[in-house]
Amino acid sequence: PGAPVHHHGGHLHRPAQAVATRFHIEDMLGNMPEDFPELNQTTFREPGYIPKGFDQTYYSCTEGHGMIIYEEPDSPYVLSYSCMTLNTSISLDTEDCLMEQVSVSGNKAYLYTKYRGELKGHTSLIWHDGSYIYLIGGPISSQEIIRMAESLT
Repeated sequence: PGAPVHHHGGHLHRPAQAVATRFHIEDMLGNMPEDFPELNQTTFREPGYIPKGFDQTYYSCTEGHGMIIYEEPDSPYVLSYSCMTLNTSISLDTEDCLMEQVSVSGNKAYLYTKYRGELKGHTSLIWHDGSYIYLIGGPISSQEIIRMAESLT
């Protein structure tokens, strides 16, 4: 009776669903402020706490976007920290993730944890403090990622 229909989570799988699993910062910020602080070398804040075993391997701070990457020896996965201006458009791959709302230094934050697949156990944390958007992601626990987020100086 015709070709088999692939079910995906009990629903017919349509490409639109894949789009829905992506996180958009606009949803979290609500209305974008008209004026937002600029990001540059002076205003770029870095995490003071880095999980044990990781070393900084990359640093970049251009206008509007700062990024640091940390790596562990013998691991193919990286831990990344980004800080962006509020008008930055971000999509985060939230497929196969559990999402919980947490707090980072009093700011509402979203924590995503991959629960299956190759990146199982990896976490991503996204938040904003009214001035900038912050994103951390990598092979670390939720406790570690929040500690790192709260250590920004």
